[in-house]
Order: sequence, then C-alpha cells, then structure tokens
Amino acid sequence: MCYPLVDNDGDCFGAIQAINKKLNNNNNNRQNEENCFDSNDEELLNVFSKQASVILKNMLSKDENEMQVNRLRMIINYSIELNKVKDLNQFIDLTEKTLLNIFSASNVRILFNINDYLFDYTQKKFYKKKNLGIIYFVYKSKNYHCCKNIKYCPYYNVLTDIETTQNLVTYSVIDRDNDRLFMILQVSCSIILVELTKKLKDVEGMIFNTIEICLIEWLLKNR
Repeated sequence: MCYPLVDNDGDCFGAIQAINKKLNNNNNNRQNEENCFDSNDEELLNVFSKQASVILKNMLSKDENEMQVNRLRMIINYSIELNKVKDLNQFIDLTEKTLLNIFSASNVRILFNINDYLFDYTQKKFYKKKNLGIIYFVYKSKNYHCCKNIKYCPYYNVLTDIETTQNLVTYSVIDRDNDRLFMILQVSCSIILVELTKKLKDVEGMIFNTIEICLIEWLLKNR
C-alpha cells in the first residue's frame, strides 16, 4: 500500500509505503482476510502521508526537524502496539503515555462517552454535564478547543478540566461515519500547539487526527 507525498502546490516529491501487513492472530483459517490492508489502514496511511509531507517540506530548524521525525516514529510505534492491545486499561495506559511523549505533556486525561455522560476510567468517576467546563463545551460542539491561558477561557472549570497554567488542548474523538463521539482527550503541555486564531497548528492537528483514527479503529474492533 503506497501513498504520495504532495506539497501545497500539488507536486509529488516522494512516497510512503507499507509492506506486508502482519497477522493480528495465529488463526491460519483467517490468514487471507487478516493479512490484507483494509480501508482503515488506507485512511491511516493517507493521513500519515499528509502529515509527513508537511514536516518534510516545511523550512524547519534542525532541532525542530528532529522533533517532528521523532513524533512520526512515536505515532508509527503507537499504531503497531495498539494493534496488540485487547485490555481497556492497557489501551488507556498506552494512549496516555503516547500523548505525554509526543507533546512533552505534563498531564493527559481520557474521558469516555457512556450513555451521554463522560466517564474517567482512571478515577472511576462520571461527570455531570453542568460541571463539565471545557470538556462539556467540546462534547457539545464535537470539535476541539485550545487555551493558551485558562484564566481567559470562559469555559474552563477547575473541578473537571486539568488544572494547569500551560497550554491546554481538548479534543473530541469522533467516528465520522455516524457522527458518534467516543471519547475526549485533554492534553496540558508547555509547547505551543495553536495559532493566534486558537486553531491547532497544521502538524499538531494532523497528529491529533492520526491518533483519532487509531483510537476509533481500536474502539470499533474491541467494543
């Protein structure tokens, strides 16, 4: 399976290729079915190729270039390791560690949408909608929200949102095929992820989008 690397002018300057998908299990009867790339793999590589294109074509400093290449490696490793995970606690732990490493984050929260309530498996706690702060705003809008300074954010609620003085990104994970919200990610970090318009930077947006695809694929397979 191969996708082009295309710049903003539409010119192809390279390609990215995935070869020989590994089996998910040892059932030989399902070998032909399991050993083929599917639409989820295609979508993931498509997003990944776009992310790689941005990183490789941008005029980046040496240190930033190394950071972005390391991020790409972490995303690849995450998708590989996630494919081996069957337990929800392992799923949460792997996702939290990946987000912490990719964004050099100080804190990460994962909230699951269960019957229209947000649930934190780590704290074993449901959150009431009236106290949900930014996470409820993102839940309703099915989008994402970025804060450089939470003191000036009208949605922030210290009772439910991460308590921080750093940049805070709250991101909804949605199955776009049926508009179903599965979970919300909240990441606090010192590096700047957003533009002045409060929009995620291109690379950071693609990273969240790629992780979202991995999360949705796992949740649909293991729900």
